[in-house]
This record gives sequence, structure tokens and C-alpha cells, in this order.
Amino acid sequence: MFASKAFELSRRLDWPHSEREWEIMEGLGRLYVLGNDQRLWATSLITNVSEDWSNIGMVLVDPDFRKKGSGSLITKLSMADRLTGGSIVSLTSSLIAERVYRNLDFIEIASMLDLQRDPLVMDQSVVHPSCREILKQDVSRVAALEKHYLKINRQAILKAWIDFARLKVMVEDSGNVRGYGCLIERANRDDRYGVIGPLVATDVDAAQSILRHITSTYPYRIEIFIINDKSNHAIAVSRTEMINLLGNLGFKEKQTLPIMTWQGHPLPAYQSSENWCPVSLALG
Repeated sequence: MFASKAFELSRRLDWPHSEREWEIMEGLGRLYVLGNDQRLWATSLITNVSEDWSNIGMVLVDPDFRKKGSGSLITKLSMADRLTGGSIVSLTSSLIAERVYRNLDFIEIASMLDLQRDPLVMDQSVVHPSCREILKQDVSRVAALEKHYLKINRQAILKAWIDFARLKVMVEDSGNVRGYGCLIERANRDDRYGVIGPLVATDVDAAQSILRHITSTYPYRIEIFIINDKSNHAIAVSRTEMINLLGNLGFKEKQTLPIMTWQGHPLPAYQSSENWCPVSLALG
């Protein structure tokens, strides 16, 4: 309903999301807006990650309306119903907006490391025999993997996101899914690049196979977000191995962003077993 106007706002702000991506996100969640018939000046998207967990994303505010309470208001509107229902509400903040969210009683519970790799100079495409493309009939198996390891159930989201992804690969062993990963392609003016996510695996070897396959197949700039939950020492080893591999693949740190929840509630997916590859679950 509002996706096209939200896309116009994101273009004015030089955000890379396509109109099709906005349509998908609005279809999967609820898009809140501030504006009039001519244009929007603020947006916020809230999506049910699981039965008791909602995530806020795509909080955009037109520069003409910043420091006037628009960001705070649109966030309050999007989270009001979820808090009444008892859901955990999370978001990943930009460094600029962190103060706004703290004033709304959001507390940092983890951080997200933003890593980027420059385009490949030459074709280095390598097909990894353990990886194959995700097919439509695989979506339910991928969703079952997430439900078992991350305690989240979002099959409808995964289906839409896998359909939209430029690359979608999985690793399986004797019929059992060991992991999967997607790459979403975005464009910003003349800059064409891919974002890896989600990436979920039962073990680090599977996650690394997926990363090697995607990074050798996609020649343009790539961005990936790695979650760091300081309270969960169990995943520290796998996280370190992942970051070391990404460094070997040419990724460099760009920034670290705070992951926040209302009143600091922990997120079950971030407390999973040490075999979970701690990579961003976010859409949008």
C-alpha cells in the first residue's frame, strides 16, 4: 500500500533498496508511515521474526523532519501493538539514532559487525561441491533447520526472501540440511553490490563452504553483518573462525552497530548452541 512512496523516500535518502524489496517487506510485515498525499517523511517496518519476537527496521526520516520527533514517533507507533501483546521487540540502530532509541527504553544486548569486500579484480568463480542451489521444495527443510537451532519459525518470510535472492545455496549431508545462505543484490546510484544474509548453519564448516561459494561466485562488492553477543561465550569460537575466514576472503571492517531490545530482553536466537553460525538474521 505504501511501498512505492516508501521507495521514493529511500531514493531521496540514497538508500539502496529496490521498490520490489519494499513491496516484499511490506507484504511480510507492517509498514508504518508519516506523511501526506504528496510524500512520506518517515517510515518504520515491523516484522514478526517468530511468535514472540518482532523486529523493527527500515526506520527512515527525511532530513527536513529530523530532530522534530519524527523518528521517535514512528518507532512508538510501530511497536505499540507488539508490546501490548507481550512480544520482544528488537532493532539494529545506526550510531546516529542510538540516543533516540535509548530514550525509548531500548538497551543494547549485542552488536553487529559490518564487513565489506571490494569487487573481484578477475573471475574467481569456484563451484563448491558441497553447495547447491536452494529449490522451492527445500524451503520447508530450511525453515525446520531454523526452528530447531534458532527457535524461530518464519517459513513465509524465508520463502519470499529466497525467491527474491540473487544467490541462494545450501549444504546438506545424507539428506540433512547443514546450512543455507542467501545473497540479496542492491544498487545505489552506480554502485551494484550484494548483501549476504541470512546465513544459518549447524557447524562452522558448512557456513564456511557457503561463504566460499557465494564470495567466489558473485564478483561485485559484498557486505555481511556478523552478530556479536558478548553474553554468550559459547559462540565466541565459531564467531572468531568466521571473521578470520572473511578476512582471508578480503573482507574489512566498516563499522559496528548496536543491536537493541526494548528493556534489554535477551533474544533466544542469540543464545543458541555453539554450533550456530552467528550471522545476521535481519531482513531489510
